[in-house]
Amino acid sequence: FEQKIRLYSNLKGALAGLALWTGSYLGWLPAVGILTPVTQQPWRRNLLMIVAHVIWGVTLSEILRKLNADK
Repeated sequence: FEQKIRLYSNLKGALAGLALWTGSYLGWLPAVGILTPVTQQPWRRNLLMIVAHVIWGVTLSEILRKLNADK
């Protein structure tokens, strides 16, 4: 049962990372003029940034899960 909960929280973390990437790289960063839109950047860079955001989200979900388990 605990493994199922861990998978669910990791999935939520990965989706949070994707949502952050989408909102940032397709939204406010180009709108403010900080970066060019991802449609004008190399696909390898986009893939790298997506993977980095997914890893960030999963890591954050694991940290939060462990912090909440101690309570």
